[in-house]
Amino acid sequence: MTHALITRPLAEANNTAQLVLALGFTPIIDPLLTIEYRQEAAQELATLLHQRLQCIIVTSINGAKALARMTTKRNMLIIAVGVSTADTAQAEGFDNIRTGCGHVAGLMDEIKEICQPQGGTILYVSADAITLDMTKALTLQGFHTARIIAYHAIPSTELSAATAQLLTEQNQAIALFYSKRTADIFMQLSQAYDLSSMAAFALSEEIADRLRIRPWRGIYNPTIATQEALLSLVKDYAH
Repeated sequence: MTHALITRPLAEANNTAQLVLALGFTPIIDPLLTIEYRQEAAQELATLLHQRLQCIIVTSINGAKALARMTTKRNMLIIAVGVSTADTAQAEGFDNIRTGCGHVAGLMDEIKEICQPQGGTILYVSADAITLDMTKALTLQGFHTARIIAYHAIPSTELSAATAQLLTEQNQAIALFYSKRTADIFMQLSQAYDLSSMAAFALSEEIADRLRIRPWRGIYNPTIATQEALLSLVKDYAH
């Protein structure tokens, strides 16, 4: 079997491993981020819920999971960055979800269409490290905002022994990337290896762009940023 390197955090990686196994690949799990939830986040949210809250923004699967840990309330308006995040929020029981365009920059315009500057607080539930602080950008445009750091995403400092062996052997394996940050971490940690025999599958064009700084056998991403669409490309590649 061809190996499939899965770089997601462990909980999501285990799920993906079963799916790629069903497609005929041997999964190698090497979580490049470890998720640690902040216990204090629940009390911070409880305090904010006493205010008039317009919506809660979540921009990752782990953000949706973290929010579910923070409260038993499920009827707040959730604005999710894309389909995968929205699906996770729905699976966690939230029942008032708007799905965004799939990337944070474009989500800003959608939020401004849905929300009003005087309509109440817009809450952003996020990790400690983010690419764009939407609270600052929205505040500059007259919105009242708040941000809760719900979890820490701790990056790996080295590749696993199994990943190092896979890269050393330079066989025709594939690697799956679900976030820009894991793509960046992998590219940094794999500098000593030749990737030209491997094919990369990225959840979005933005993630794929992070991988293009090095030569691969091929880099693929779906037009819709969902795991189903990504694995459909993997299935086509296998055949």
